[in-house]
Amino acid sequence: MRKGMPLGWVVLAILFSTTVMAQTTAAQLDRLVRSSSLIFVGTVEKLGAATTSEVLTDQNTAVVRVEEVFTATGGLGDLKKRSVTVRFDPKRPLAAGTRAVFFADGLVYGRGVVVREVDRIKVKDKDALGKEIAAALARRDNQRLTQRLSRASLVVTGKVTAVRPVKAPERTGISEHDPRWHEATIELRSVERGKFRDKQLAVLFPASDDELWVEAPKFKEGQEGLWILQKDQKEKGPPRLRRPGYTALDALDFQPPERIEQVRRLAKSAR
Repeated sequence: MRKGMPLGWVVLAILFSTTVMAQTTAAQLDRLVRSSSLIFVGTVEKLGAATTSEVLTDQNTAVVRVEEVFTATGGLGDLKKRSVTVRFDPKRPLAAGTRAVFFADGLVYGRGVVVREVDRIKVKDKDALGKEIAAALARRDNQRLTQRLSRASLVVTGKVTAVRPVKAPERTGISEHDPRWHEATIELRSVERGKFRDKQLAVLFPASDDELWVEAPKFKEGQEGLWILQKDQKEKGPPRLRRPGYTALDALDFQPPERIEQVRRLAKSAR
């Protein structure tokens, strides 16, 4: 404290500094979660090593034991208590035994999981940091959800009454990314966005777990909730694999009943 500075000014300065730090931390976390497909707490087991022969090892690779996963997208499965390979920035070296929250983006999903490190934060209070990351993830998802709602052709609530495979059109060659289209019949309860007058609606979805379609919702009879739909979509898959009709292909395009009111509030800001 500078000599002669009033105590009130000291308190204000501390409060201002704390607020700025909190805002910076929130902004930093928002940036990190937007650029990361995998966020986890882990401990470095080995340097210059890998969990799979599918990646070359060097001084910038490490085997990291996963302790807890905050979020993971794609076909990663359950990584808790498994080891993954992390490629890290040589400007920010790692040491064996380092425990941190890793923000990463996927590189290889095969016999082993290999990720590229985006950033890392030392673990001081895991529970507190976990809550901050959860809040950042919620902000990211709300922003993405608002964007999906603004682009939707139709938003409806209802219940799946039937699911059936859709016969694929004849075509030459077999694609490894074949979506294996199925059709879910939705008994409608409300139309939240767009116009649709019938009581039932057919929604196409890919039953395939191929990497191209793994994040698309898979529907089953009896499922209830809210659907965010595109008509004759052009956002995913080569044109020859697409089918005309309503689709829900993003992980956010289906919301469970407990989220419907929140989606309705977001939909108002998306108009």
